[in-house]
Amino acid sequence: TKLLEGSRTPFSGQVMLQYGNLANDLALYFQESEQTPTLFYISIKFDRSGRVWGAGGLFMQALPGSDESVLSSLQDTSKFLGGLGEEISLGISPESYVRREFKDYSPEFLSHGEAYFDCHCSRDNFEYYLKGLPLSEKEAILDGEFPLVLECLNCSSDYYFDKPYLERLFQEER
Repeated sequence: TKLLEGSRTPFSGQVMLQYGNLANDLALYFQESEQTPTLFYISIKFDRSGRVWGAGGLFMQALPGSDESVLSSLQDTSKFLGGLGEEISLGISPESYVRREFKDYSPEFLSHGEAYFDCHCSRDNFEYYLKGLPLSEKEAILDGEFPLVLECLNCSSDYYFDKPYLERLFQEER
């Protein structure tokens, strides 16, 4: 048993997912923990380089008093859904997709919102982090190769720093 990095919780190395499929395991969680029948559908379209080209998901949950036959029918319908990720990559709206795939259920849209990735990285942020490094690390950077390239791990943006610039930046701290 070892501790997960940044955690005080022991981790035995055992897989925590029963199905090994995020959608099915989320549905299981809601069924067992919340006692609420729930359906998740997750779809991702990758390009030939392995980058995400389109992604989407559906989250359906039974309301109190829902007809069990409707829930069972929705479950069966969900087994044959077209690829939502691919449809989104082609410009099809999620609402159009739902209207088409669930037309027999007369879906109603109560609200609309989009989830998106937004990274707030900037050159200024990276400069701030560089200024805060211990003196030994600053010296090691100045003895290294240039330009120094720092990559944001969230959005993969690259920030380039040449040696004269870093010498001035590190000098400001003294």
